[in-house]
Amino acid sequence: MFGWFRKKPAPPKDLREWNEDWQIGDLAKCVEDDWVDCGSLAPSVGQIYRVSDVYEGLVWQENAISIGLSLEGFDQINAWRCTAFQKLRPEIKAADAKFTAAIKNGKPVPVDA
Repeated sequence: MFGWFRKKPAPPKDLREWNEDWQIGDLAKCVEDDWVDCGSLAPSVGQIYRVSDVYEGLVWQENAISIGLSLEGFDQINAWRCTAFQKLRPEIKAADAKFTAAIKNGKPVPVDA
């Protein structure tokens, strides 16, 4: 008796170690824009976004497990793979009284990248 056999699929690549310890509220600079079928609805290279949620799961159209980021200003159903972003880590300057005063007064503080 003959049957049709299929090769067992390869297990997904684990890309979670490429995570930069993302957390809600982090600033993310887009460094890749090879988004499939997203057009202008996707993040653009060089733009800075605030992370609104962090997910772990399978990457769409890839055989990989990774960390996904939801970004403010985008549909919260979408999560963009973290490897397409660079985490911005602003330097903390305790001597910057102007910055501290602006926060205490509730005024917007510009973000430099």
